[in-house]
Amino acid sequence: MEGMPGPTICCKQKKRFWILLRMILQRVLEKLHLKQVAYAKVYERCEFAREIQSYGVPADQVATWVCIAQHESNFDTAAVNWSSGDPRELYWCSTGDTPGGGCNARCSQFEDDDIRDDTVCAQLIYGQSGFQAWTTYQYCNGDVSSYIAGC
Repeated sequence: MEGMPGPTICCKQKKRFWILLRMILQRVLEKLHLKQVAYAKVYERCEFAREIQSYGVPADQVATWVCIAQHESNFDTAAVNWSSGDPRELYWCSTGDTPGGGCNARCSQFEDDDIRDDTVCAQLIYGQSGFQAWTTYQYCNGDVSSYIAGC
């Protein structure tokens, strides 16, 4: 159509941005299989909810995060569910020795079972793009109160 802008570099960057956003929550819960089994942790639903709230996730968002986390990895920090290459290099962290990227972190920081820094980064992404940054949000955009019922 005449007068309509065509694809631009902006669109390619946006696509990479969305790919990475989708993956950051996975990094909260997923770790590389190269890590020793001793570092793996599978959270219980309510335990995960309490932990992320203790790291500053607002109470009114906890149920949605728990829903997303369940659909991403079933709360298993060792799970790997990536549909494309490692997106950490694209925007949010630095693969070098110096922290960098949008979360001002080294990518290796997200490869342990301490989900505090992962949660902080996920909240930063949420602040910029909302829950839509995670593809599994499609399962969590309604009433998600059941995900924290009994917690």
